[in-house]
Amino acid sequence: MHAELFRFSDAPHAPAQTLIIAAFLTGASNVHTQGSFASMRSSKHASDAKRILGFVQSFLGRSPGFCDPSVTLHVVHDLGRADMPKVWRGVFFHAFPPRPDRVLGDARYPLFAEVLNREESWDCAFAIDLTDVVLLRLPPCNALPDDRLVIATDGCNPKVKKWLMKATGRTRLNESVSPAFRQFSTNSSRQLVLNSGVVGGRRAAFLPALAEVNARLRSHWERCPPFLAGADMVLWNEAALTRPLVLGYPHGPVNLPMWGGFNGDACRKGSPIVPECHRHDWVDASMRLGLHWFAHKMEYNWERRMLSGNWTKGAVRGYRSARAMGELAARCEMCRNASSGKPCKPWHYDAQ
Repeated sequence: MHAELFRFSDAPHAPAQTLIIAAFLTGASNVHTQGSFASMRSSKHASDAKRILGFVQSFLGRSPGFCDPSVTLHVVHDLGRADMPKVWRGVFFHAFPPRPDRVLGDARYPLFAEVLNREESWDCAFAIDLTDVVLLRLPPCNALPDDRLVIATDGCNPKVKKWLMKATGRTRLNESVSPAFRQFSTNSSRQLVLNSGVVGGRRAAFLPALAEVNARLRSHWERCPPFLAGADMVLWNEAALTRPLVLGYPHGPVNLPMWGGFNGDACRKGSPIVPECHRHDWVDASMRLGLHWFAHKMEYNWERRMLSGNWTKGAVRGYRSARAMGELAARCEMCRNASSGKPCKPWHYDAQ
């Protein structure tokens, strides 16, 4: 398990094209009252076009992984072609008709598949939540196996699995899940739930998994409404049960622990990063060594450290400011212009 972290962090930085894809859909059914998708509800204070550009700018400004010149961001939306540019600051936007009959979290995946099958110039792709995921380091695309799906982990605690089981029943997918998922649902020793906030990999691994999830969604949509949130989490957990995987914390490099939760000794015990350490030491070491690629619902103290170089509470104000993100952008530009060919580390504390 621990060898996986260092194997990928030590992988040679060979050229490969990586595509990051996300969604901003205001026309789909949005039943979320909090979290990433709730922020996509239309606002009377700003146009949807202005808000999507703001979310994209914030995502780029907080994601040092975009310093790598071999990554591009694509965003699918349903705002209409006249309302949005096709390309803005190097980001590609893809317009689709609104689908109010579909739940936001599920409606994005057929659109992702259409874009990914249309775009030819990518070797690896990762579908992410737009508003609460950070790209820390670009995954080493050429080091990823062709047959392994990359997917984030959620919390390894019984409450998360209990939520997933409730979502299975609430969406009525409990009537059609696979035997493997039924076995997982009744196995009390298997608590780790995977999270659809980050999923991807090389073409040969990601596209077939995405096609399987979309086929299940199409079958799901043939039923009578209502359609409720949570199907995406159920179906990605189901698809992952029959595939070799690259996982996140505590099993691999895909993502830091969600919400900054180590979930006790069951997950943190025997950490190869800084054994028996203070959580700040652990985060510093993980980032300095480049061990994790994404952060999903990143703990605010950790994001503050990333952007400002400080742990002190006094640094809270303005740590997401335009100045802080502008400084990151400037360091990114230095990285892109570097001629060494080595992975760039645009972090404040790399120089400390």
